Amino acid sequence: NEKVHALLSLYPEAIEAIKKILYAGRIFICGNGGSLSTANHIALDWSKVGKKEVIPITGAEHISAYGNDTGYKNVFINQLNRHKITEKDVIVLISTSGTSPNVVKAGIVYSHIPVVLFTGNNDFTLKTEYRLPVNSKSIRVIEDTHLAYGHVICEILEGIEAQ
Repeated sequence: NEKVHALLSLYPEAIEAIKKILYAGRIFICGNGGSLSTANHIALDWSKVGKKEVIPITGAEHISAYGNDTGYKNVFINQLNRHKITEKDVIVLISTSGTSPNVVKAGIVYSHIPVVLFTGNNDFTLKTEYRLPVNSKSIRVIEDTHLAYGHVICEILEGIEAQ
């Protein structure tokens, strides 16, 4: 549909990232700060479609426990390590800046599998092959566009055209 194509035409590099998500075995998703809410929202939507196993790594109780025990930069790694992640799986990381230490560490540790980064178009620390960038310096615009990306992917997963 026109809306899906319009959004993707703004960010052509997003197409390969979206393909990785669509063809993933399982999808693990985490986000830092406000992006944690976006990760939860996207995980719920993608899970409801019922075509992919989507595992949100966003539980406040886990984040606070692991943060307390091993440091905040390890909160995602500690949770991801509990799963037997394979090369068929994808990790989706959401960070408006791309510099959040916990997101960066997860991306580095799991760089042997596809890692898709939803980020702004900033000078981000984490370098990934697959990105869904947003060319803005406004956190609100970046966060809203990340959610729009999540909804576009949901539309594709459902096999229907966005209206």
